[in-house]
Amino acid sequence: MGQDRSTYRDKRKHVRSFKKQIDTDAWRALSGSAVKVMLAMGLFENGDNNGEWFFSDRTGAEMTGLSRNTVRRAIAELIEMGFLYCSERGGFSRKTPHAAKYGFTWLAGPSGPNRAPSHAYEKWKHENSRDQFLTRAGAVSDIGLETSHPTGAELEPDGMEKPVISADAHFSDIEPQTVSQGDRLAGLETEQRKQANSCTRAELDALRQSTLDHLGRHDPGEQSRLADSLGIPHGTLSKFIHGRNLPERYRDALSDAVMVF
Repeated sequence: MGQDRSTYRDKRKHVRSFKKQIDTDAWRALSGSAVKVMLAMGLFENGDNNGEWFFSDRTGAEMTGLSRNTVRRAIAELIEMGFLYCSERGGFSRKTPHAAKYGFTWLAGPSGPNRAPSHAYEKWKHENSRDQFLTRAGAVSDIGLETSHPTGAELEPDGMEKPVISADAHFSDIEPQTVSQGDRLAGLETEQRKQANSCTRAELDALRQSTLDHLGRHDPGEQSRLADSLGIPHGTLSKFIHGRNLPERYRDALSDAVMVF
């Protein structure tokens, strides 16, 4: 006999995505790594854990095949774009689990600020990401970011044009249309740079906030001790805390010291 539909519950693990999410700018801007981490996190949501669960970068690396640093960056990206929130930072105390606790913004959480779904990803926009970053971090200084040229097809000279026959009947009856390959590739390069800058700002935002949280948990003088132990010039670390950029060569070391996922 078959089971009653009203009592049947599929126990197989699965992750649901909603069209409402996929139709947003934030979803379209997500990196592949962020999507993989979000899907891995979705397997921990079972309807019985109040919409929150513990998740570490180690767990994420094991489930996705990504490096732990990439998982950290993906989590920062998901938080910055409004898909995820962190309700409890991880730690190394015996009283505190090592992993941090997270929840999706489209699910109801436990009593508190995350009780009602915020759907924050609906408000995320490419042009607003820099303003959101500066506001949350309390920064007042401009931020210089180091970006590299995107890899891929080699750029052709701007002057080279390729004839293309239009599919529009009106134009195809007149003459072949020309499209500047240089202009098209330049536009693609600009969009790739925008996305790279957005992700980098999200990573720096998360790293700055974690650094401030770390300093808040320790005694005065921790900032100097941290700078000395990591080989970061005191002025460089201070400027980063107050909103400036942090050179890339110092980011991984600082992340390992202060970010607990």
